[in-house]
Amino acid sequence: MCNAYFDIYSLLPSKLLKMSDLSQTDRFDHSLMGIAFISFLCILLNIKLFNKSALNVHATCLIIIFCAFYLFSKSIGCSLLQLPLCLLKRVFNGTSQRYSILVLWSNCIFVAVMFNVYIAKLKVATTIHRKYFHLVGIIIAVSGLYFEPQFTRLASFLAIIIFCLVEAIRANMVKPYYSLINQSFLVFLDEQDGVNSILSPIFLLISLFGPLILVEINELKPIALLHFSGICIVGVGDAMAAIIGTLYGKNKWRSVLNLDKTSSKSLQGTAAFFLSCLITLLLCQYYFLHINFMALSFVRIIITSFVTSLCEAFCSKYDNILPTIIGFIILYW
Repeated sequence: MCNAYFDIYSLLPSKLLKMSDLSQTDRFDHSLMGIAFISFLCILLNIKLFNKSALNVHATCLIIIFCAFYLFSKSIGCSLLQLPLCLLKRVFNGTSQRYSILVLWSNCIFVAVMFNVYIAKLKVATTIHRKYFHLVGIIIAVSGLYFEPQFTRLASFLAIIIFCLVEAIRANMVKPYYSLINQSFLVFLDEQDGVNSILSPIFLLISLFGPLILVEINELKPIALLHFSGICIVGVGDAMAAIIGTLYGKNKWRSVLNLDKTSSKSLQGTAAFFLSCLITLLLCQYYFLHINFMALSFVRIIITSFVTSLCEAFCSKYDNILPTIIGFIILYW
């Protein structure tokens, strides 16, 4: 088994075998992320222009994908034939830590898919059902942030691109994928979404991984509390607000203040958001960053939890991404 492993990587160019080098890894990741983003924009434009002809859409997409692979292979200095091995080397780097992370993520994704299938058969998903995906996202995000931040940054960026592409295909009714995607997505339609645009899963991914994508972690830039902002604010806080508000939310904000009468936000849910966000931020600071109690950081965490909890309570739309943006800005400064 070990001999086969080394034989595979012996086929790579010598300079690509130095993928563990920080600058080489950065070049690989930045090239892949940039080309993936540009390719997504091209495919999106292609879908808009040729949506009425499935043949034209598929043909143009194949050309875009081929050009993307070609440009990426040139940017990292390998041939198209060697590119699959280069990508494998980036994913399977030979360390037990990477394999453990991949096994954990694979199990989380498998359970999430099975849960999706189960809920799809029920043809109804409650708020508590939807928040299960927050738990899966938290496990993946925390493990990735702490153990494999650079790889997690690359993987999460590509995952967001893929989800955006899938939603573009669904929203533009591209055949033959539309029916299958629509059937899977509509079950988890949030009250803030419309049938024409289901953005909640994408916003969840952006909230969880956006801080890491915006502020890279490397030897010169260590992990900071702002990297956990989306996990604590939306992953935990928003989920707890929804669950507690659904189960015990008797006092609605609309009856206390002159708010949108259709709003179901409750004082109990907001309190749950504030407390859960506050506690998880403190835990992340202590256990992951190894920072003891300091008055200044404690005040900043309280302000972050308070402001984002009010943002979630009073936002009628996009309350699963706006609190993260606000919390990220507060923790960044």
